[in-house]
Amino acid sequence: MRYPELRDELKKYYWYDLTPKADAFCESLERELDEQWMPEMTPYEMKLAQYRLITERFEPVLFVNAPFYYDMGTMWGQCDGAGEFRGHSHPGGWTFRKNRHRYVEQDENLWKLRSAQGSELFYLICGPYNDVRQHFKTDYRPIFEGGLSGIYEKAQARLAAAETEAERTFLGALCEGLLCIKRIAEKFSEAAFAKLPTVRDERERANLLRIAESAARVPWEKPRTFYEALNTLAFMRKAVGSLEGVGVNTFGRVDVELLPFYEQDIADGTLTREEAYELIAQFLICFDMHYDHDMKMVKYADHEMENTYVLGGCDAEGNPVCNDLTLMFLRATREEGIIYPKIKCRFGKNSPKVYLDEIDRAVIASTSTVLFQNDDATIPALLRSGKTLDEARDYIISGCWDVSVNGVEKHDCGAYVNLLKPFEYSIHRLTDKMETVGMTFAPIDDAAEFEE
Repeated sequence: MRYPELRDELKKYYWYDLTPKADAFCESLERELDEQWMPEMTPYEMKLAQYRLITERFEPVLFVNAPFYYDMGTMWGQCDGAGEFRGHSHPGGWTFRKNRHRYVEQDENLWKLRSAQGSELFYLICGPYNDVRQHFKTDYRPIFEGGLSGIYEKAQARLAAAETEAERTFLGALCEGLLCIKRIAEKFSEAAFAKLPTVRDERERANLLRIAESAARVPWEKPRTFYEALNTLAFMRKAVGSLEGVGVNTFGRVDVELLPFYEQDIADGTLTREEAYELIAQFLICFDMHYDHDMKMVKYADHEMENTYVLGGCDAEGNPVCNDLTLMFLRATREEGIIYPKIKCRFGKNSPKVYLDEIDRAVIASTSTVLFQNDDATIPALLRSGKTLDEARDYIISGCWDVSVNGVEKHDCGAYVNLLKPFEYSIHRLTDKMETVGMTFAPIDDAAEFEE
């Protein structure tokens, strides 16, 4: 493995320095937001309050050994963006926390039943009644095509034609939220310029100058280079998570969506293949170093970071995808010992051998960095469920391992049923608990002993 200075810098920050600072930041902003709160505020008004305050108060975090800008210092290192994550909160979850009591008040008996069933581990839900906190996807393509400014202009046009107060409230909040993200990027640019007098060598200076120039424009303007597009993935994951309090769990189809930027840079001579590989390796290290791989697992999902991206599969015409970026991401994961982000590898009967051999290397090496998804089964299943052919061919796998259409939907994907629980209740005839959870399971047979 390489990049020891980068790894040491990230380790110090994410493993030791960040958690107390992020917790203190949340506590401080929560007090300010509570002081601003009024009972008549709508959720949109509450969201705007947290957007504004987080944007104003956060201090950009820059790593002199990395060329990327993304971390706002407002969330615990293992947090994927969900407002509460394994005992820690961040201010992006304030609106949800302030309104959470409504889930109980709308039907107290239903809430007690859901809580009892959940505590008995009959199922897992990433939210009160459905998945409202995690497994979100940012659609990067509109940003790559026209920047956030393009989305802002469309929203402004819709706002001008809005006919109801609900439309105006939503679109107004959307526009101001986009302006907050613009300001967040600008603060990174200003911080990079301010840090220049402290650099120790030309490499650090080059990183800071690159950040200062890019963050002044991107993602408000569309990225112009492979570097800017790659950084957009990192920046939007953290910015949306920090402001919204939801987990953005995938970088999307990186070998498809980043390819035009890579090919253009190679063609005009502003980037070499080895420089592209170096950027990819550093990008993956930045996210892999968010936590200690060797920490003791104490409770459920301690080693789950909910961070993924997709490789391979097919393009819009159905042709197999395997290009320089596909192989570079796999190579960097192998050479740098990357565990997160997890790789979701789509494959099919027409996938080239070089791709299949490469994704098999993780299994042969007894590592669990790759999840396999069969296009020849998944695409027909999506078509049967009503998706168009274009949508089905463009599917992604995100979060833990849920399949969804890229940039089109957010479905309830963070839910699991525990099939062993009914078996346990039947075997042991737990009639008292059956009454508590509101479910009755008949005995499997009349056996009095386990051996029978």
